[in-house]
Amino acid sequence: MASTKHAGNCLSLAILTKAYASLVGLKVEYRKVNSEPVYSRENDIMTISSHVQTHVYAPAKLDNRKSTFFFSKVIIDYFPSSRSHIGGVVENVDFESMYYHNLAAKALIEENFDYAYSLLAAAMQLSPNNIETLNTLAVLYKKSGNHALAESLYKYVLQHSKGSVSVLSNYVILLRDTGRNNEATSYENQYMHIKDDNPYRWYDVANLAYEQKKYTLALRLFQKTTDMAPYLPESFYGQAKTHFKLGNATKAKSAMRKAAELAYTPKDERRYNSKLQVLNDSF
Repeated sequence: MASTKHAGNCLSLAILTKAYASLVGLKVEYRKVNSEPVYSRENDIMTISSHVQTHVYAPAKLDNRKSTFFFSKVIIDYFPSSRSHIGGVVENVDFESMYYHNLAAKALIEENFDYAYSLLAAAMQLSPNNIETLNTLAVLYKKSGNHALAESLYKYVLQHSKGSVSVLSNYVILLRDTGRNNEATSYENQYMHIKDDNPYRWYDVANLAYEQKKYTLALRLFQKTTDMAPYLPESFYGQAKTHFKLGNATKAKSAMRKAAELAYTPKDERRYNSKLQVLNDSF
């Protein structure tokens, strides 16, 4: 479809690239790209877009001294962005399972639960311990009313992996939805121990903490975003508004100035500067 229609999404184009590369015997590797996500909320489910880069390597050759070398690889990114944060290598089985996982996410949004389950089962056959697939399966269980199975999956991932911001965030939401606020708070304390290379996930949970008026936690999470991606103006804006809520005017002004300096568009720069002026007038 991608070749005949000259169009496609990131995954279909990456699959097509691999097929062409394999025909001529070229090595292919995938890397996760954490770029500015497109948020979509339908039927109380938020999806965040992400994509992969395809790294195509030329075959090894011999020079006159009989030593081997590789030609420089070619990096193919169908949706490049200056705001991208390159993540880790994506294993082939995880890449292949993404096809079924993406279809399952769409079926879940459409509340076609049986179809979503069959697609997730296909994804898990390829990559049984893929955290994002297990997270989506847990969301499916919760949406279909089986909170016990959803909770068991969240706990399994948190106990048998380095953790996941998405899994922990969803589990905290489940605990709060079922009135277990003390447990939810204890799990929130685990955020800082998780290793996740996607700054936008940290930014998302930071905003969630801010909306819940948990300003100390929000500040730590916004700082986590900044430490990972110091070029993102919105993370400094998040720190600024949180410092303001905590009564620290000096730090709020400093963070807002940094947000204005890093703004990507004149419109954003004016917005941050106008907020900075309000802070200056207030203190």
